[in-house]
Amino acid sequence: MTNATSSKLDYIEQNGQKFIHVSTIGTVEANRQFMRNVNLVNQQRRQIALLEEARKIVSTEDARSALAKEIDAAAKKLEENNATMAKSYGYSLARKYIHAVVKTRIFIKLTDDEYKKAKDDPATKPEDLLVRGDDKFRLIAVIPGVEENNLFRRNVQLVQAQRSRIVQMRQAAENASGEEKAKLEEEIKKAEEVLVKNNEEMTKRYGFSLARDYLMEIEESKLYTLVNEEEFLKAEKAAADAELAAGAKKIVEEAKN
Repeated sequence: MTNATSSKLDYIEQNGQKFIHVSTIGTVEANRQFMRNVNLVNQQRRQIALLEEARKIVSTEDARSALAKEIDAAAKKLEENNATMAKSYGYSLARKYIHAVVKTRIFIKLTDDEYKKAKDDPATKPEDLLVRGDDKFRLIAVIPGVEENNLFRRNVQLVQAQRSRIVQMRQAAENASGEEKAKLEEEIKKAEEVLVKNNEEMTKRYGFSLARDYLMEIEESKLYTLVNEEEFLKAEKAAADAELAAGAKKIVEEAKN
């Protein structure tokens, strides 16, 4: 994935396709709301798909008619929610899009004693502490930039996958014997060494360790929607025209002074 932010048009090129920037979501709460909206719409899509499958297999016309009405009502609601998304974020879920994370805040879960100590510390900023129900967290890292966030998430997924693999091998070793058991134990030992090394690098770079529970909050993200070549050229021209207009306005204002 290539981010081709320029002075004229902010876009991403991925696998020969172009996605232009349509919206920036600039707060933690706004990003939470966006994800809630996306989950809601996806849930509605799944509901419609299930209703359509049910309509294919029911045996009576009355049942098919009743399901058809449910499908129409659900589709109407989905269309309304999608229109709201388009109005709020400048894009439609009917089109392919990229949600690019620009800034993430990483919090580590604290014990009650750790939370009290952090709260009593004059150096701790109030916004660095977070309480969610009975859980308490402290900010340990802020990750800026799309590429840095992509790398961070890949690293997290890698370490989590390694940990899951070790758990699976341990379960297999418990049910094995002889040479097979010895081979698995050797593989587990090597995998654990790699996991420890990767986890240490994560801790050093981000202050993040899989030995502790954590929370990620998206503070800023950008939405890019897929466009065809005609739409891309049109958007590129509009961005260039806007840049020229802004430059001309600046020159006029400077001349007045």
